[in-house]
Amino acid sequence: MKVKKKYTLKNNRTIWRLIPSGDKLLVEEREEESKQVYYNCVEIKSGKSLLKDFQTEEKFWTGIEAFEDNKIYFHRFVKPDMPGHIGIIVYDLITKKVLWRNDDLVFLFLKGDEVFAYIQKFESREFFSLNAETGNILRHYGEDAREINIVREKLLDEQYEKYKNYYFPETYSPGKLSSEAQKHIEKLKENEVITGTVDHIKYRDLLILSYHTVNDDGKMNNNFIIIEIDSGKIIFKEVINNGITSFIPDSFFVKDNFLFLIKDKTELKVIALN
Repeated sequence: MKVKKKYTLKNNRTIWRLIPSGDKLLVEEREEESKQVYYNCVEIKSGKSLLKDFQTEEKFWTGIEAFEDNKIYFHRFVKPDMPGHIGIIVYDLITKKVLWRNDDLVFLFLKGDEVFAYIQKFESREFFSLNAETGNILRHYGEDAREINIVREKLLDEQYEKYKNYYFPETYSPGKLSSEAQKHIEKLKENEVITGTVDHIKYRDLLILSYHTVNDDGKMNNNFIIIEIDSGKIIFKEVINNGITSFIPDSFFVKDNFLFLIKDKTELKVIALN
């Protein structure tokens, strides 16, 4: 299997979230000091820009609920520095316009062309479904959450199918991998002074690894390598975080045959695995 770097995205801002949807990738980037958040979207295969440095009216206290069917669902926060969400703002990636917004509802989930949401009351919630294109209310469920929960449970089954082509890192422990793959990790642990865990993804005949080693100055390097399981050959190696003082987890994942790798918290490398 070949490993080929496709493209790199780097805006010198902290990459906060990566959200693939179909053949597109939405990237949320944050500047903590200036309190600005930016959204970029590219075609996964080519890296072609579809949305560049987009911001909502609220420049920092906002986030993404979902990205589906070329629509980005944003939320605001009830209060700065507090986790509670409020409001739904729907931006269309094709027309580059806000389709609709509702400042009172809280996003729950999407199912097909319906948005499920609620209004938070003092001691209860009132549930609704809305048209994803217009924001018009399709149904008022009242305070009874039973039907909402039934819809959500069916959706979980559908999402299982949706995410079956995703591969996320797991913490290595003996017995989880084949003896051949396990042999490569044990050899790595013998040859290098590793601190903390070894995170891995087994993708076809590749073993994708992230681990930390201690520098001479007492700080750590976050190392990333890809090994061919059959040959034991290292076909990709890079330090993705240098001179750090704390462990950095969740810096990579695979979707279909693309590896998404974050370096130095600000640089996204997209690598084809063919």
